[in-house]
Amino acid sequence: MDENLPLLEQIRAQTGAPPAGALMLGQRPARRRWFPLRLSIREKILLALLMVVVLMTAPYAFLIAPGLRYKAQYDAIIQNITTANSINGYIKPTIDAEMWEIVAGKKPFSQGTQYTVLDDVDQRVQQMISNTDSEKGRVKLNVIQRTLQTLRGQIDQMGIQIASHRTFRENLALIDQIRDVTQLIEDNVQEYALFEVNRTQQQYLVLQAGLTRWAIAGLVVLVAATLFSIV
Repeated sequence: MDENLPLLEQIRAQTGAPPAGALMLGQRPARRRWFPLRLSIREKILLALLMVVVLMTAPYAFLIAPGLRYKAQYDAIIQNITTANSINGYIKPTIDAEMWEIVAGKKPFSQGTQYTVLDDVDQRVQQMISNTDSEKGRVKLNVIQRTLQTLRGQIDQMGIQIASHRTFRENLALIDQIRDVTQLIEDNVQEYALFEVNRTQQQYLVLQAGLTRWAIAGLVVLVAATLFSIV
């Protein structure tokens, strides 16, 4: 067999075949980079349970974000309603009483609490404007703010008339105008409070519709998870 080796090498050279041992000395064939996933029965059961848990909890995870958003909106509405109710029944009797005591000579204009009340109410209205996410509600609150500015101007005028020693009749006529404006403020505040009450009903309906959709989606996912676990 040793005599045939040179002849075999010549044949390999003529045909272009690699010399003997080239496959052993050269690079080995590349192995497959990906291997099929082989799991035991226990691992398959655990994987199936994990998939079921993920499918069942996914709808509730997506429900958290809109739920928190609706809660924040509802809390803001309730807070504004509470603030509006605190203004109603407060500004009119307080301002009217202060103006009457000043005109009647029971206290000097400078010692009245009228400006303190105005600043307090204006701050509450500004807080409601910052707190609301409703453009229509913000417009209503801006109207209340402008009416408060009108009331402040009338109270300033009362101070001027008191300092000028105007007649009681003239001061009484201005008090009637102030009473009309304080009544208008209370009416506007009451209208705004009713507007926000109606918004709470709308928010409840939106939240209920959202919960219904997510409940249906959760049921569908539950059925899919059950079928997946069976398969």
